[in-house]
Amino acid sequence: DLIGEGGVGSISQMFGTTAGQLYQLTFAYSHNLFGGLQSASADYSVAGVNGTITHSTGSNTNLDWRTVKLRFTATDSNTTLRFANTVGGANDGIFLDAVSVAGVPEPTTWLMMLVGFAAIGFGMRRRQATGNLAVA
Repeated sequence: DLIGEGGVGSISQMFGTTAGQLYQLTFAYSHNLFGGLQSASADYSVAGVNGTITHSTGSNTNLDWRTVKLRFTATDSNTTLRFANTVGGANDGIFLDAVSVAGVPEPTTWLMMLVGFAAIGFGMRRRQATGNLAVA
């Protein structure tokens, strides 16, 4: 819960990145129903990508977690991810879970991997064909 028992809540984390590299941010969110509010909102930002999440569909028996996946390009060797609650009071903030950041391979990396697999397959097929020759 970004707020807990207080009235304002935020969290941020700086992590190492490579400038110009594409990354994927993934996180799950819901809202705390303990205080009785029907919804909560928070802003997020990472490397110039900003957004707002709002959640109002949970219940005491099903928090109805939502997942966000977005891509951003790092602009520096360090990047800061920040979440700040905007709507919700004590025990009514946004819940966060499963926050992760991972590098996204470039298309040329995928192409080289596919070419490598094709070469291995061709080599194995060729070796198998020459291994079946009978010696008289």
